Amino acid sequence: MKRLICIILVLSSLTFIPAAAAETDSMLDVINTITKWENTADSNTDIITNDVISNTGTNIYDWFAFSSGRLGADNTEKYDIWKNTLADTLNNDNSFSVPDYERLALCCAACGSDIAENELLQKAVFDNFTKADLSKKIVNQLIYALLTLDSHCYKIPESVDLSRYDLICEILSRQRDNGALWMMNENTSETDLTAMMITALSPYANGGELFTYTQNNVEKSVTIREAIEKALEYLSTAQSDDGTMINWGSSSCETTAQTIIALTTYGIDIEKDSRFIKNGNTLFDGMTTYRLDNGAFAHSFDGAGNADGYATTQALYTCIALLRNKNGYRDLFDMQKEFSPEQNKTIRSITENIDSISTPDNAEIKNILDDCCNLSVCDRRYIKNFSKLEDILKEYNIENTAAYTAEELGINMTYECTVTNITSPLVLSEESLEALNDNYSKLEASSQSIPQNAKKQNPYIQTAFACICGITAAAVLVFNRKKRSVK
Repeated sequence: MKRLICIILVLSSLTFIPAAAAETDSMLDVINTITKWENTADSNTDIITNDVISNTGTNIYDWFAFSSGRLGADNTEKYDIWKNTLADTLNNDNSFSVPDYERLALCCAACGSDIAENELLQKAVFDNFTKADLSKKIVNQLIYALLTLDSHCYKIPESVDLSRYDLICEILSRQRDNGALWMMNENTSETDLTAMMITALSPYANGGELFTYTQNNVEKSVTIREAIEKALEYLSTAQSDDGTMINWGSSSCETTAQTIIALTTYGIDIEKDSRFIKNGNTLFDGMTTYRLDNGAFAHSFDGAGNADGYATTQALYTCIALLRNKNGYRDLFDMQKEFSPEQNKTIRSITENIDSISTPDNAEIKNILDDCCNLSVCDRRYIKNFSKLEDILKEYNIENTAAYTAEELGINMTYECTVTNITSPLVLSEESLEALNDNYSKLEASSQSIPQNAKKQNPYIQTAFACICGITAAAVLVFNRKKRSVK
């Protein structure tokens, strides 16, 4: 009972939903204020507004639809209208480029469509990428092609002369010695692209596969984890004292946002990793420095005061990426069916068991390894601390039976169309009390680490959340009483 009361007190001290850490501005607050800014011409609170629908096929508006799908906050009718509008747009417009098709494929998948069935996967990837011409492609096209393939772990048809291995090798061949990526025919490190590379390659980090490619006539071999760790070293040096990320000599909202997404996908806690906290400022602190009074975001400090659509949409889906990460949902670009409570529990258990290894014995290691093997190949990426187990396996000369190849991530031919509302509070079930207890220590720690310069939170959000806390507490009490009566 004391523990339950303590949980409720911690929850009620935050202006956010369970399992999320408190920050200067909560992710949900940022999302809500962006939505209010976007809805100035509409009377509703949907992200998919009339403007988004009427401008389907346009960069900024499409990413609003993507954000809505990954948040799941709009009603089903809005997703259907947007997808139908997109279908009409594609039928009547043949001017879309490869990057356009890649964007539309990701946005359409986020809104619940099977991009293999509606041919967007074909147009975005299979019609435009072959092994022979990969070296001619711009690296951001390669990255988005991989993200599109992995949005639902799609198989590559045997008729297409392309493999994930070749695609990844080409991306790796663009990485400089300092860990950064660069654009074709450019000699300047690209912070944005380096972060995007980490986002795209993270699903392969636990595979342990060796990728061999040629760079400047020199053959190189590297694992994904080695390439990502090298990229992280560069990104750390590109962060300024205010928490923002620098690209081409200046900081911007978009570069900072892409870095947050990359670290979140790779499993790095941006509130705790000292490599990405400068002068006490986190990346989230850095991104929110671009936040304007009207809820939108500026591109850079030079443009402060001017809302920028690209900056605002990227800030929006970055907050959604953080929200997903903190509440146990799939990563931003992983659009497979959301985890069940049992799957979440299994992943959490494996992660905790790896963390708790101190003086390992072979039986303990093999038990954890067997648990990893019981996860699907596409879900093993979510063991974010797998590198610790991997190091122990090497030390004890135990075969890594949970290893997988790039090609094994291509397992699906169709997509189970789902859009999940991730803004809802925890639903009372057999896992509810356990989930609250598991997150207790995190919530307690986060309530003590709120920056002193935290901005005043929206009182309406506080009131609404207090109600949710009360309802949840009452439900848990009823649940406990029922369990005791059964006993």
